[in-house]
Amino acid sequence: MFLLLFLPPLLFDAAFHLNLTELRSNLSTIALLAVPGVVLSTLLVGSVVAWGAGLSLGIAFVFGALISATDAMAVVAIFRKLGAPRRLNVLLEGESLFNDGTAIVIFELALAAFITGEFNALDGLFDFIRVAGGGIISGLALGWLVTQLMARIDDHLIETSLTTCSPSVPFCWQRSSCK
Repeated sequence: MFLLLFLPPLLFDAAFHLNLTELRSNLSTIALLAVPGVVLSTLLVGSVVAWGAGLSLGIAFVFGALISATDAMAVVAIFRKLGAPRRLNVLLEGESLFNDGTAIVIFELALAAFITGEFNALDGLFDFIRVAGGGIISGLALGWLVTQLMARIDDHLIETSLTTCSPSVPFCWQRSSCK
């Protein structure tokens, strides 16, 4: 329920207020922190949980993916209060957005592997690229469309409805395409 109801609007709000130019100029660093960082965290947490709790690797990796993405919003708020450099804020906010997306995709792949009992690393990599890339493309397109609509509409109820409902569209589309 958390993934369907609460996470999409939170990610939408954070992404909506992020400067796209600054994000693009720092994208390689953000991607390096978010994607390999979450994968490594998932593998480490999953391995420790499997070893320490005696769980199967499959369920331990599902758990690792579930908790591997860190939430940096409290740190961002402190950085803003302290007047930290803007680039540091952009890196942290961007990494926080991308690591959530990465963790969701890894969670879906780990859960599918656990349920089916099969996992192929190459197929998993292609699924990750397809789902993550599709999410980014559909999110950017929908974000642009909603921004254009909001610029032309002067009705707070419609604007609120757009910003409340639109975050779930790419997420639901991606969930249905991730088998």
